[in-house]
Amino acid sequence: MDKNEMSQFQNDLREVVGTSYTVKAGDTLYAIALRYGVTITQLVNANGIANPNLIRVGQVLIIP
Repeated sequence: MDKNEMSQFQNDLREVVGTSYTVKAGDTLYAIALRYGVTITQLVNANGIANPNLIRVGQVLIIP
């Protein structure tokens, strides 16, 4: 899935799910998962994250 397809997928999913989170400095998938009561695996799968150790400030994550 290229960058444009991923962006469209996230927009479509956001409409269905309704919850998103913008990554801030110091965030980890673990902390975000705890905050929203989901697993890291759920975050990774919902967002097509190839490397769960690498998220970027400003990245918008879908919260499943």
